[in-house]
Amino acid sequence: PQDLGTSSNCQQSHGLGINNEVGGVPLQVVGQGNYCNESTARPVLWTASTGMLDLGTISGARGGGAIAVSDDGTVVGILNDGANLGFVRPLGGPMEALSGLVPMKAIDIAANGTYIVATDANDVGARWDRASGIWQPTFIPSGSAFAVSDSGVVVGHVPAPGRANELKARLWSPSGSVVLPGEDTRAYDIDALGITVVGFRRVDTTCQRRPCPKYSVPMVWTLVDGTWVAQQLVALNSSDCEATGVAEVNGETVVVGYGKDSVTRQRLGVRMPRRA
Repeated sequence: PQDLGTSSNCQQSHGLGINNEVGGVPLQVVGQGNYCNESTARPVLWTASTGMLDLGTISGARGGGAIAVSDDGTVVGILNDGANLGFVRPLGGPMEALSGLVPMKAIDIAANGTYIVATDANDVGARWDRASGIWQPTFIPSGSAFAVSDSGVVVGHVPAPGRANELKARLWSPSGSVVLPGEDTRAYDIDALGITVVGFRRVDTTCQRRPCPKYSVPMVWTLVDGTWVAQQLVALNSSDCEATGVAEVNGETVVVGYGKDSVTRQRLGVRMPRRA
């Protein structure tokens, strides 16, 4: 492990996103600084040459956090100005606010830097692209947005038809939507190629009086010959576990997440079979 330190104005730092060191862009880690001089969390960025830096804020925001960074060095995150605004910052700056939606739950950027997604407090999602030279939003019908692939496929969830309080994991692009197999599911992340999605499903516990409480089971969905195939993952020392991220590492698909119990949270790491 390498200690990345803190920015000069904060006592703590939390890493939330990382890019690949490609095309002359340095390896970057983004996150949030806490216990800062400004009495609020701050968006921060680390490189080997600069150390941890406070990225600052705009639009009168008091603070915020940097959540993801693409391979071309574009950083995205949230600014706290009382309403939580999304921001985007190209390599070297300047920072600018994203228009069209007030994101509050999640924000992500494709690894190739072409798409940004966010979801507001009402599970309304949007995807921004910069094909026109500026970031323009497209609202996603009837669903949230948590992650996006290099080709612009967005994952999130939608209400399950006719099932109160249940959701369905879904992929969306302007060409159409695909609901992933499984009952009461959520999708958290998609790989850059758009062929592996991770998340979880909610499962009823056994009890004498309904509604019974539910627990989470980690899931991975893989695109096989044009069909999405669901696979349940084994939870580590916990019956309540979620898969939250997926990436390609040295040619293998690796899934990460966490388990919950009454004592601790445990990290989950799963290697998927190597693709031919």
